[in-house]
Amino acid sequence: MVESLVKLQQLMAESRFVEAEKLAEVYLIDKKYDGVHELQLHYFEILIAQEKKIPDQLLIKFLNSKMDQDLDLVQKWIPYVDSNNKKFERSLLNLKILISEKQGLNQELFKLLQKFLVLQFENKQTDTPDHIENLITKYFPDDFNFKILELSNDFHAYNLEGIENKIKDLILSCFESSTQRGRIEKINKLNNVLINAGKVYHLEIYKIFCYLISEGIKSKKDIKKLIEVIIYFNEVKFQVIILWVLDQNKLNSVAQNYSGAISENNKFKFVYISKYHPNLIKYFSKRENERELLNKNERIDVDLNLQDKKQETIDLDVIGEISNEEKMIPYLVKLQNYESPQLLDLSVSLYQSEFYYASCEVAKIAFELENSNVQKLKATYLKTCSLLRLGDYRAVVDESLKALQICETQNDILSFLYSLSEAYLKLGDKAQAKKMLIEIVSIDEKYRLAKLKLDNLNAL
Repeated sequence: MVESLVKLQQLMAESRFVEAEKLAEVYLIDKKYDGVHELQLHYFEILIAQEKKIPDQLLIKFLNSKMDQDLDLVQKWIPYVDSNNKKFERSLLNLKILISEKQGLNQELFKLLQKFLVLQFENKQTDTPDHIENLITKYFPDDFNFKILELSNDFHAYNLEGIENKIKDLILSCFESSTQRGRIEKINKLNNVLINAGKVYHLEIYKIFCYLISEGIKSKKDIKKLIEVIIYFNEVKFQVIILWVLDQNKLNSVAQNYSGAISENNKFKFVYISKYHPNLIKYFSKRENERELLNKNERIDVDLNLQDKKQETIDLDVIGEISNEEKMIPYLVKLQNYESPQLLDLSVSLYQSEFYYASCEVAKIAFELENSNVQKLKATYLKTCSLLRLGDYRAVVDESLKALQICETQNDILSFLYSLSEAYLKLGDKAQAKKMLIEIVSIDEKYRLAKLKLDNLNAL
């Protein structure tokens, strides 16, 4: 080996570079010289002396092997790697990252790591090297930009496991550690990632949420979006962000009502509002004082209802607790000038989503706006369907009897007679239920459900 190096040095000293290059290539091809760094270094010097390009793959391999031994040497030779060679762009970036980390150049390291992740995304490479992830975790654990890039790569790899939690963490980080100005900019970055990811099932709600945070409430469509968001989020921190949206858009009365729903969330903490959302304290300070008074004194429950209570049979299997969020929906709808057909469509959507109280209330609003009996009947039918689900069977009877007075078609008459029969059965009034079913069958003897129920009643 020593003789080989001496011979190469002699040839170079005599400026016999072509001979030196050929001899070095012979030595490097020979397996017994493979990996001999001194020989490789002489070979590079021979090529430079002839103004020839050093093979990138060979130079990168050499520099990686010297990274922990001679940083100055690496810095000397790294400019000779062709930065325009796309094939080794990632490898060159990796070398620069390692150099910046060793020299403690954190600002440069930040830029290079970002560039590495962007390059990985552009090249559709989903496998981030462990040492790159470790560097990000070590030096920039909470950086929003890195988390956004990681999220983009997760979408690209269609790695949806845990991706919703990452989106939630990013949204919360915008409110728990950002100024107003930085917050909107970051939310827009997140929304761009979500939009570029295309349609991904339940994650669509986060596009809506980001839009409302960034753009606010400007139209009737935005009210619908707000309703969707209120329905979807039950975590208190996200409810507080919804309250922030309401406050930013000067929907103060809605915000005041919604703050009541938030205070009833068992995860609600006043200290969280004080720390991260001081501008929202106005919605909770009075309640917080009342809460403290109740904790100090014995709570006495007083029935202030002076009217006699009616005894009604309610189906406990179908009635459920109506959330404050659901109660908010009709209130939000009243703030906009919706036309009756839009309200009826919304009522149907709410019913299909099993928000029966909201569906019923929206149908009531539609009913009041209508002059046409046809549209009034549609609204009433939605009301009766929802009331049946809620277990308010007396109301179903009242609404159905009123509807029958304005019915014009056979189908409408049959629909409300059947609603009456259902309500009477639930109330335990089998005679009235049987009477309704007999009338249905007399009008349409092919009404299968009515015949089946009538047969069952006759068999009792």
